[in-house]
Amino acid sequence: MRVTRQRLIDLADAECQRQAQASDVVAGYLIGSLAQGEALIDGVGDIDLVLIHRDPPAEARSIIPLSADIHLDIAHHAQSFYAQPRELRIHPWWGPAIAEPLFLFDPDHFFEWAQASARGQFHRSDHASARGRAFLQSAQAPLAGLPESDDWLRAYLGA
Repeated sequence: MRVTRQRLIDLADAECQRQAQASDVVAGYLIGSLAQGEALIDGVGDIDLVLIHRDPPAEARSIIPLSADIHLDIAHHAQSFYAQPRELRIHPWWGPAIAEPLFLFDPDHFFEWAQASARGQFHRSDHASARGRAFLQSAQAPLAGLPESDDWLRAYLGA
């Protein structure tokens, strides 16, 4: 069987529906390369699925192998994670993910509401700058631990 983008979406949807029936999942959506249209690289890839649970989930992440080259990478969020969606628009990882997902399951339109609030003014320059600063601070943090004698290395990495 040929692996297509639609087939991968269908597999993610089936897992989302299965978990919704078996647990407290209130919404599910795809992020990452599959949601953006780039399914696989040389036949290898993952399906980035986010499941929103009514209560705090037992695990933050789970991985389900589908084949030797493809797996489901599932992030489990509590519904409370989305309680302040306007704050998520400046989150360096989740802001962009929430802004451009592929909806799979949202019967009560909970995620649709959170996404609308997070996406509002998402591209405003101060919000984009805040996301960029968060990445910059994360990248620069290890530099603070360098010994003072490593001035050359500090300058090189700072550049």
